[in-house]
Amino acid sequence: MKRRLIEDSFLLVYRIIFLIFIGGTMALGRSFSILHLRIAGRPFFITELMLIISLPVLVAFRGRIMDLPRFFSRAMLMFFILGGLYLAWGMITHNPYSVRDIVLSGYLLFFPLTVIVFSDRRVPIIFLFILGVADIFAFFAGRSYIMHIGLKSFQEAFIYAAKPVNFGLMYAVATAFLISFSGYLKKWAYVLAAVFIFALNFYALFILGIRTLWVAYLLLPAAMFFLIGKRQVLCLARSFPVILVLTIALYFIDRPVLISTKDDSMNKEQIIVTKMNSLFTFVSGNISREALESKDAQPDPNDSPEKIRRAREVYQFAKEYRIRHNLPDIGLAVPKKFSEFFDNIIWRFDIWRQAVEFGMRNPWFGRGFGNYPQYVVWGYRTLPPQGAGLNSGITPAHNEFVTVFFKMGIIGLSLFVLINAYCFFFALRSLRRIQAVFTRSYLIGCIGALFFWHITACFYDVIESPSTSLILWFFMGLIFSLIHNDEKLCNQKKD
Repeated sequence: MKRRLIEDSFLLVYRIIFLIFIGGTMALGRSFSILHLRIAGRPFFITELMLIISLPVLVAFRGRIMDLPRFFSRAMLMFFILGGLYLAWGMITHNPYSVRDIVLSGYLLFFPLTVIVFSDRRVPIIFLFILGVADIFAFFAGRSYIMHIGLKSFQEAFIYAAKPVNFGLMYAVATAFLISFSGYLKKWAYVLAAVFIFALNFYALFILGIRTLWVAYLLLPAAMFFLIGKRQVLCLARSFPVILVLTIALYFIDRPVLISTKDDSMNKEQIIVTKMNSLFTFVSGNISREALESKDAQPDPNDSPEKIRRAREVYQFAKEYRIRHNLPDIGLAVPKKFSEFFDNIIWRFDIWRQAVEFGMRNPWFGRGFGNYPQYVVWGYRTLPPQGAGLNSGITPAHNEFVTVFFKMGIIGLSLFVLINAYCFFFALRSLRRIQAVFTRSYLIGCIGALFFWHITACFYDVIESPSTSLILWFFMGLIFSLIHNDEKLCNQKKD
């Protein structure tokens, strides 16, 4: 009895820590995940620390992990072991960058951890409250990020390190749950609050200005339309005009600041590129590009070695800056806005092609962890990794399937696709038999969140970023936990 009390108390404390961790990750994304402690000269990020303190929980409460379908559990285990082997091989071969790729399979541990935390039927209700708080916080944080407003100390600590995709993912997750629970709300006060929060998310995602997120956000209700009931559809149809009016009102309130912020950003970009071009021209003079690209090339005898050295340094900096910021070439003006969309498409397809070609050198098992292709972008080769942590200089493949393929091969990609496909199939099949309105709504919200995650992961480095990679395994664990809790409740009623 005493031992059970200690275990329950320990699990209660861990649940609180876990929920705060998930809430912080969803609200601030990368800004939260890069928080770290420096131990023995090495930074340990908050996601790594969370996994470390979670290992005893996995061992002590492994019995609370329900019996998963055999096919699914074996696929998960094989994917995890395969990633572990690649990590071990990277450490044996002294590849420091292999640790960085632990996010691909190591973060799979958040799946059983989520199952353990949500084994108590009260936790899903608490998480909805945390999700709401995180969403409101993310709205103001994202607005501060876009409009450059708010406390400077807060922006420096939490905002500047964030990525717009992190905020977009949070807004979409909240929207998925608002759609799924739209027919569950009965009091007008709750309905009005939900409509207002929906409008906040719709507006916040709109001003992010990322077209891929817009498309994914529009596809979200279209996909969920086939899952929700008539009551939710009617509620959404009636609420949409109000949501649209609120969104337009919010835009006109912020419009002066948004326009000035956009102009400032354009001016800063033009100033940076102009100064970079001027510096390059001043330093390099008439030195040929071939002489700057290759150390073996013979420069003009009239150019001093010091001038050539400085020109190569500036040229390398300019080239790296251009590649990271997707500019076509040094010496050229800022790309026109009408071609930016097509430039991004061409850039991504080119990156995907080169990453696949890199993986095809070992198609079945991939190239392993810590190995990255040096892409040729806009005619120049990207630099090798500069580190395993922050500011690594690594150019991601911006596609979850391409990334898994060139790192883990056809075997790893097949396991990854099977795991995710089975999760969707299992959730959709379970919807047919679940009668509880709350559980159905919750499950539909999780499916919508995963749907948006995968759409986004096909165009951004979502699977390689710790703050977004763990969200995949979290919602998968939440789906299986909800279904298991419902089955357990049905069996209790039968008894």
